Amino acid sequence: MGLYAYALRSGKILAYDVLDDGSLVPLGDPAPLSFPTNNSMCASGDTVFALGLGPDETTYVDIYQADRASGQLIPRLLRHPLGNFDSGELGMAATAPTDEVIYFYSCGEPYTDNDTPSTTLYAFIYSRARHVVFPIGQLPLPGGGEATTLQFDGTGKMLYASVSNGDYSPASFAIDAKGMPTLTDKVPMVNPLQFGLAVDPTQKYVYTGSAEFFNPEVRGYSVSQGVFSPLKGVADHTKSMVSVMTMSLDGKYLFLSTTASPFTGIGKNTVVSYAVNPLTGVLTPINEQADGREVLAIAVTPDGKYLYAASAREDTIYRYGIDQGALSTGTLVANAGMEIDGFVLVSEP
Repeated sequence: MGLYAYALRSGKILAYDVLDDGSLVPLGDPAPLSFPTNNSMCASGDTVFALGLGPDETTYVDIYQADRASGQLIPRLLRHPLGNFDSGELGMAATAPTDEVIYFYSCGEPYTDNDTPSTTLYAFIYSRARHVVFPIGQLPLPGGGEATTLQFDGTGKMLYASVSNGDYSPASFAIDAKGMPTLTDKVPMVNPLQFGLAVDPTQKYVYTGSAEFFNPEVRGYSVSQGVFSPLKGVADHTKSMVSVMTMSLDGKYLFLSTTASPFTGIGKNTVVSYAVNPLTGVLTPINEQADGREVLAIAVTPDGKYLYAASAREDTIYRYGIDQGALSTGTLVANAGMEIDGFVLVSEP
């Protein structure tokens, strides 16, 4: 199986073949989602999960599998109800503890008579052979806040989230053998507008990026079994608000996207790279390149050669070459035609 890319756009998933030079080639017609409202998407191995909100106030999941030869999406389970909650384009993540099943998680607000419902982390299990989904359980988030980002570490046993309850801070959740999450740790308030989150696949560090307009910054934490310890020497001030972050699979580099204010236009649209000290977690800036407006998703290829940035405002996907962490000038490789709400890379499970 090769490497494929999928972009979530206006209730549809666009498929692309990723060539050796990083170019994206469209693959057939887009895969339509059952409901084009409040969509979110994630992937594990060759399986793509997408959520949508139905008119009955129920969130539904569509599950597709990437064809090994063509990369086109094969529907495995469509229009499956998950529950009476609104995912609201909040965080979503998936992990495969075995070859037979995949756990997937979504944050959402339950529809209740309560005027201030507590945002909840919902857990589900998907059988790859039977193509069925069962609920695992649900966990109210600490303080009733929402989670804008969900990311697993390299083991798939620890889930991290950027949690808000009037403030934003990172939180960690341990995943037990049955897939049920339990809160492990939550950092006290970091920033009133904490947005980006990047988890080290080697399980050493977690980084957060602030979307605060006047004082955007990047912070770092060492993690041990999900417990956070602030890193000394990591409070790097960026030139603009941080929208999204990611790390290379080897944990050597951190990448982030900054965006100009959509209201004032002040700031810069860039992608920025940092080298990560493997012993201390301290970041060393490498370089930055111009980027599209309001990038909401970035992804690095498994071999670490390319980074993709999907711009919501410009409906475009840019490719950047990576050489020892340094980013080349961005090249336009796809135009989705409408706002891009998500972007994932999929390869051999």
